[in-house]
Amino acid sequence: MLQGAIRASGYTQTDIDDRIGRRRGYLSHVFQRRVDLKLIDLLRALEVLEIEPRRFFAAVTAASAGGSSGVLQLLADRLDWEAARAAPAQPARPPATDAALEERVKRALRSILSQMGERGVASGSG
Repeated sequence: MLQGAIRASGYTQTDIDDRIGRRRGYLSHVFQRRVDLKLIDLLRALEVLEIEPRRFFAAVTAASAGGSSGVLQLLADRLDWEAARAAPAQPARPPATDAALEERVKRALRSILSQMGERGVASGSG
């Protein structure tokens, strides 16, 4: 899906490599499954492509609905909630720094894992 979004945007993979601060050829290696795509790099690429992470993750979730555990949708919802919460306070937000993006992702994942743990405890006690 990311590869298709890059193609549709008019950017090249090299353009995105440069804009997310990775060496040229990084995305090529990702798409050839030689290296794993880091979540922080995915979020940076989505920012460059001006794609809301929630929409991207929702599309990925829909595409893999047959075997999805729902984690992607939870992450998408969490990121959307955080963006909506931050929007009134900062209407013209500058691009997020690496540290800020990483912290948002960590908070979202902690929240998701916490929710999943609570569901597991609730379903296990029943």
